[in-house]
Amino acid sequence: MVLLQCAEDPKIRDLIRQFGGLVPLVNVVNNPEVNPEVLLAATGAIWKLSLSSDNVAAFQKLGIIPVLVRLLSEQPEKVRDSSFVNLQ
Repeated sequence: MVLLQCAEDPKIRDLIRQFGGLVPLVNVVNNPEVNPEVLLAATGAIWKLSLSSDNVAAFQKLGIIPVLVRLLSEQPEKVRDSSFVNLQ
């Protein structure tokens, strides 16, 4: 949840990417054993971080799109909604 709040600031969004913060986030949403509350916070953070076009490109290189698509079919409604927003 903290990452979601930090990602409100454009400078912080860039720093998160520059210091390798996107990789662990992708790893969290790609882990099928993570509970829905953590997935909700992580997908929310991805949404906020994706307000930066550089982060969008980095997420795409990390393979986030298939991961989010998978979440659409496997997770509770709140997580699906947050995943869907990221795919738009």
